[in-house]
Amino acid sequence: MSEIVLRDAMFETYIYETSKQLETLEKIMLQHEESEPYETEEVNEIFRIMHTIKGASSMMGYQETSHLAHCAEDLFCLLKNKKELVDDYTEITDLVLECIDYMKVSVEMLNQDGQSKENENGELVDRIKTYMAGLEVESSQYVATLFFEECCNMEDLRAYEVVNQLKKIESNFTYEPDISVSKEGNADKIREKGFVIKLFTKKKYEEVKTYFEKLLFVKVVKVEAVKQNETENLQVIQAEEVSKKPLNEKPKEGKVYQAVQSFTSISFDKLDKIMNLLGEMVVAEAMVLENPDLAGLNLIQFEKAARQLRKITGELQDEIISLRLVPIEMVFQKMQRVVREMNKKLGKKVKLKLKGQETEIDKKVVDYITDPIMHMVRNAIDHGIETPEERRKLIKKTEGTLILEAKNDGGEVFIKIIDDGKGLDKEAILAKAKEKRLIEEDALALSDEEIYKLIFMPGFSTKESASEYSGRGVGMDVVTKNIEAIGGTIQIESQKGQGTTFIIKIPLTMAIIDGMTLKVGSYYYTIPTRLIKESFRPYGEEIITKPNGDEMIILRGECLPIIRLYRRYSIETNVQSYDKGIVVRLEQNGKSICVFVDEIVGQQQVVIKTLPRYILNMKKVKGISGCTLLGDGTISLILDFEGLLG
Repeated sequence: MSEIVLRDAMFETYIYETSKQLETLEKIMLQHEESEPYETEEVNEIFRIMHTIKGASSMMGYQETSHLAHCAEDLFCLLKNKKELVDDYTEITDLVLECIDYMKVSVEMLNQDGQSKENENGELVDRIKTYMAGLEVESSQYVATLFFEECCNMEDLRAYEVVNQLKKIESNFTYEPDISVSKEGNADKIREKGFVIKLFTKKKYEEVKTYFEKLLFVKVVKVEAVKQNETENLQVIQAEEVSKKPLNEKPKEGKVYQAVQSFTSISFDKLDKIMNLLGEMVVAEAMVLENPDLAGLNLIQFEKAARQLRKITGELQDEIISLRLVPIEMVFQKMQRVVREMNKKLGKKVKLKLKGQETEIDKKVVDYITDPIMHMVRNAIDHGIETPEERRKLIKKTEGTLILEAKNDGGEVFIKIIDDGKGLDKEAILAKAKEKRLIEEDALALSDEEIYKLIFMPGFSTKESASEYSGRGVGMDVVTKNIEAIGGTIQIESQKGQGTTFIIKIPLTMAIIDGMTLKVGSYYYTIPTRLIKESFRPYGEEIITKPNGDEMIILRGECLPIIRLYRRYSIETNVQSYDKGIVVRLEQNGKSICVFVDEIVGQQQVVIKTLPRYILNMKKVKGISGCTLLGDGTISLILDFEGLLG
């Protein structure tokens, strides 16, 4: 038994650690493209990650992944020692991103018993090896010795000028003597032995020789193609060191990709169990503190202890919630890959800017919002942002901008997807919606917001031809489904010719909500407070009854459906007339319904519990999304807006 437990622990650790390493690696690869060539810190970090994955995969018996990581490690070992070999880093980035994709899929395909379902990766390994072999063959090493025309002991200054000019076209060279600082005798050395430059380049011999011969004040040039070991005796002085630096300049700080911290991984299922236990503890606390046997008793010490208990319980609740929170960075960073791939395939230039990546949300919320954000990013690049040629004609910057921004506001998180493209065309959207019969031809005048939201309807697309990214009318309807599933809302703002902004508002956590408790007969129901717009007794309002028995109410010019909960769920109650009960108006994403209940009990923060599996499997109870326990131990069912509407 202990061996099985140890194996499971090792497997979970491997999955967790490898996933985190791959996320860090992908982040480095995407960020470095803006700052070629690779910095030493980046190469070292990538090398370390690949080395770690290689060792861990080998230990777990996942040989395909281990072998691929080993090849990628060899590639960066080559770059670590000979970064001068690479002129264009795009192909390296493509290869490593493919490695990351393969490893991610392998990790996801692993069975819980630790058995691997790895795919073969021989073709990718061969491409990496071919690329490395090409680097070694294509690059050449030259030693050029320059002698200058006699110029009154100014040979060191001439050499300094040669280095500055060479830096404009080549970055991988060394030279001697050291002319980065003024030294007495440098001019004499250059006059006697020449100024020696060791150059690593893919240029041909004749190109190198011609370049040096055309330099001003150069009298004699000697250029030799050599092997590396023939120049080991040369003094190594990097080209970038030529520029004189202030004496008190601070050393350049490298990028930090992974903070060293003390932590342990916890299964999310365990966090759910802890949260459920906390909910039961809160209920047990309320049952003790609100026990009717204590009524009328003067218990000063008991009340003091009760206040302390409430304080500790509240702090414990906050800490457990914080354990469930993760930075939204893990979602935003994935979008960098989406933007990069679409730029390459669509021939567009779109720069992604990320703001508020440190904003934290519930891990379960992450699972729901990743796809919606991805679809909106793809839609913005494919539909919204113009090609460089189109933008040039419109007197816009050829490079489009896409902004992902997140911020926390109380118990909610706001996410914005902003592009500077052509904006939404209301007339085109309306015409396409009517053509596809998604709305009636004689539909009443719609507001801008209602027109914009037509793009979320299943089957809607303004693209005439289908492509890899759009045109089939699928994708954007996922946005509203997932956002509404977690109690979120979405707004659209757009200005033709200037761009579009999607604003997503989601709860910070799905585990605890602020709820209003309603009573119907002897049963209790809880509705998220954010959905409640008003409550009233419909004395003067007009009630309309349809032939099928459904009721509608005319409320300030709006015709809204009324749902009597006692009828919906077959509950016995004496409160069946509107003058005895109360109507609560609920609203979400522009849709409104009214529910008729006996009374409103009060507002409180509740811990959400999932319904028992056998009830979920029946799929017959609509309008109920979960349950919670009230202070006296009573079960209250949580109402689901979309379920009630359906």
